[in-house]
Amino acid sequence: MSNKVFGIFTGIILVIHLLLATIFANNQIVQPEQWHFLADCYQYYLQGTPSYTGANFPGIGPTIGALPSIIASLTLFLFKSPLAIMLGIIVLRIAAFIIIVLSLKPYFTNKTLSYLIVLLAFSPWLLYETRLTEQALLLFGVALIFAPLMMLRKFSLVEDEYQNTMEVLKGNKIRDFAYTLLLLLGIYFSSQISYLSLAFIILTLILWVRNLIKLSLYGIFAFIIICAYPTYTTITAINSNPELTGVFFNNPSSGNFWQAHIYPVLKTFIDWFRLGSAFFPSYIIKGFNPQNLTTYPIEQIIYYVWLIVLYAVGTITLLFNLLVSGYTFKNNLKNMFSFKHINQKEHFLMLCSSYALLSIMIVVAFTPIKISSLALGVMFPFAILPILGLIAAHKALSNHTHIIILTTIAMFLIVVSLATASSSVYFGNAQTFIEQFANEM
Repeated sequence: MSNKVFGIFTGIILVIHLLLATIFANNQIVQPEQWHFLADCYQYYLQGTPSYTGANFPGIGPTIGALPSIIASLTLFLFKSPLAIMLGIIVLRIAAFIIIVLSLKPYFTNKTLSYLIVLLAFSPWLLYETRLTEQALLLFGVALIFAPLMMLRKFSLVEDEYQNTMEVLKGNKIRDFAYTLLLLLGIYFSSQISYLSLAFIILTLILWVRNLIKLSLYGIFAFIIICAYPTYTTITAINSNPELTGVFFNNPSSGNFWQAHIYPVLKTFIDWFRLGSAFFPSYIIKGFNPQNLTTYPIEQIIYYVWLIVLYAVGTITLLFNLLVSGYTFKNNLKNMFSFKHINQKEHFLMLCSSYALLSIMIVVAFTPIKISSLALGVMFPFAILPILGLIAAHKALSNHTHIIILTTIAMFLIVVSLATASSSVYFGNAQTFIEQFANEM
C-alpha cells in the first residue's frame, strides 16, 4: 500500500470516526463529573482563574493540576457553547491517533498500520470516552508519551552498501533533546488527568535503565525550567486553600489484603488482554436496549442474540490475544531481564508492550489506585503491539484477504459503537447534550 493510498484510507477512517464521535458526544448523559469539568473550563474562560483540582480518583482523591481545563477552555474563545469543548476533545483525540500511527511508521508497513488506524478509530474502548471529562483528554497525553518512546530507541540494525547488517546508535543531540522534552511534557500533562500516569514514569525509567532508549540531559533540564513555575503556582494555590488541604490521600482503601492488592492486580492483568480483544466491559454489552428499534418480543430476541454474539466473539478474540501475547512474552522473556543491546525493532516493540504491562501492575499492586477497565483503555497503543507484530509477520496474505478482514473488523466495531452510543450507562438518546445543558441552566 503506497503512502498516498494509505493517506486517503486514513482520512476516510478518521471522517467516519468523527461521525461516530459526534453521535457519542450528542448522546452523552451529563453527570456531576462533567458539570464540574464544564464549570472549570468556563471559570478560566470568564475569570482567568484556573481550577487546580480535577476529577476525584478512587482511593486517592482529586487529580492535581490546571492544565487540562485550561487547554479545553481555549476552544471557548472560538465560540462559547459547550459544544466547542467537545469538539476540542474530539480533535485532540484524532490528533492522538495521527501521532501514534506516525510514530509506528518506522516499524510497520502501511498495510499493518491500516489495522492500527481502524482499531484506534472504531474501538469502543476509546470511543466510550467521548464525554465532557478530563479523562477524554488523556489519550492525547498518552500519544505524546508513546511517540517519543518509539523515537528514542537507542540501537538499530542497518544494512551497508554490501547488504551487511550492522548495529548503530540512533539519534542525535537535537533529536534526543526534542523527544525527551516532549516525553516529559506528555507525562506532566497526563499526570494532571489521572494517577495512572505513574505507570508511564515507571515505564520510562525501566526502558532507560534497560538501555533501550536515550534520554537527553538537556531535555530534562529544559522540562524542569518550563514546568517549575506552573508547578510552584499549583502547589501554592492548593496549600493556601483550606478546603483543598488534606483532601488528598484521604480515601484509604477499604477491605483486606486480597481486596486492596491481589484482586486489583489480577483484574488489571486480565483487562490488559481484553484491550486487544472484543471482550468489552459488561456495561457496554448489557447496556444495549433495542426498545427503540422494535417491540416485544422481538426486542428480547435481538437483545439475547446481541449478548450471545458479543460474548462469543469476545471470548474467541480474548483467547486469541492471550495466545499471541503468551507467544510474544515467551520469545522476549530472556531479553526482559538482561542488559544486552536490543537492535531489532520487533523485539524493541514487544519489550515496550511487556514493560508497559509490568508498569501498570506495579502501580496497581503498591498504590491505592483502582483502575477501571475503561480507564485502562488509554494503554491501548501499548497493548495492541503484539497483535500488530503478528499481522506484520503474515506478509503472504493477499490484499484481497486484508480488505475482507479489515472490512469485517470495521463493520463489527461500528455496529457495537452505534449500539453503545444509543443506550448504555453513560449514553442514551432520550435528551441531547445541548438539551441537558439548557435544562440545567
